Amino acid sequence: MKPFRYRGNAYGIANLGACIHGYGFAGGGGGGEVLVFQGLSVGGEGTYNTFSDGWAMGFLNAQVGYHFGNRNKRVGIDPFISGGAGLAIFESGGRQEAGGNFGGGATYWFKERVGLRFEGRAMTVGRSDLVFVGRIGVSFR
Repeated sequence: MKPFRYRGNAYGIANLGACIHGYGFAGGGGGGEVLVFQGLSVGGEGTYNTFSDGWAMGFLNAQVGYHFGNRNKRVGIDPFISGGAGLAIFESGGRQEAGGNFGGGATYWFKERVGLRFEGRAMTVGRSDLVFVGRIGVSFR
């Protein structure tokens, strides 16, 4: 049997969270990452979210992360942390604000190439806004 070693993954996610002002939001998106050295990864992602007060915005982020799991395992849990910088694009007026994010989670690879991704993340928007988000999705490698 050929040795197994994955070099990256792509994922689709559903978001559910709230901003520090108390407004909830929901949305979705996707991304991908490449493992570049041992557990170190680089990648990008995009999401679109609608807030309970009527606002909507998209996030585009460049990410750096670290995976603690064994890449030679075909199935099992792959915990990770990640953070990055990006851009929030507001639907009304096209206003843009820089931001950053940090979070962590795990992917449970229940098949060799398919897994469930669970994640928590804090994201800044401009200088004064902060959102907290829980994410669940499907990963493919």
